Amino acid sequence: YRKAIEINPDLELAHYNLGNLFRDLGKSKEAENSYRKAIEINPDFADGHYNLGLTLRDLGNVLRDLGKLNEAKLSFRKAIKLNPDFADAHYNLGLMLLQQGEHQLSLQHFSESAELFRGGKTQGSNQIKSEKISKAKIDHDIEQFEYLASKGFETQKFSDLAILYKKVASEINWPSETQIISLTNKHQSLLKDSYNHSI
Repeated sequence: YRKAIEINPDLELAHYNLGNLFRDLGKSKEAENSYRKAIEINPDFADGHYNLGLTLRDLGNVLRDLGKLNEAKLSFRKAIKLNPDFADAHYNLGLMLLQQGEHQLSLQHFSESAELFRGGKTQGSNQIKSEKISKAKIDHDIEQFEYLASKGFETQKFSDLAILYKKVASEINWPSETQIISLTNKHQSLLKDSYNHSI
C-alpha cells in the first residue's frame, strides 16, 4: 500500500486499506492518519468516515478522551449521512449513544441497524429473505413463536405463526436435523411475510 501511495498519492483506497492494516495491528494513531488522508482525498467516502469513527472510538476509550469520542460520533453520523443504509454505522453509533446515556436515540439507531441487517429496508416485506432452511432452524422459530405467545406478546399473531411453521415443517421430508435445504416455491409463498424478517 505504501508503494501504491508512492506511485499515486491520491489513491484513497490505498490510504484506507493501509489504515485497516494499522488498525488490525493496534496502531490506532497511524490508522487515524491514513483514514483522514483517504477522507481528505474523497470527503464522500462513507467507509472511510466509518472506520475513522471506529478508530477514534478506540482511541477515546483507551485515553478516556471525550474529544475523540465526540469526533467518533460525528464520523459515524457522517457515514450514515453519506450512506443511510450503513447498518454497522447505525449499530456503532447506537453503542456510543448507549454508553453516554442517550437511551432513546441509541434505540433508534439499534432498530435501524436491525432492520437493515435483516433486509427490511432493501426488500419488501412480502419477499422471503432466504429460501434456505433446516429442521433445527424451523423448530427454533416455532419454539420462539410459542414462547412469545405464552408470554402474552401479540398472542394471536405468534400462535398463528407457530401453527403455520408446524404445518410447513410437517410437509418437508427433512434429511437430518441440521442439513440446510431449499424451501419449495409453495413454502416460500407461505412464509414470505415472516421468515427471517424482524417481526
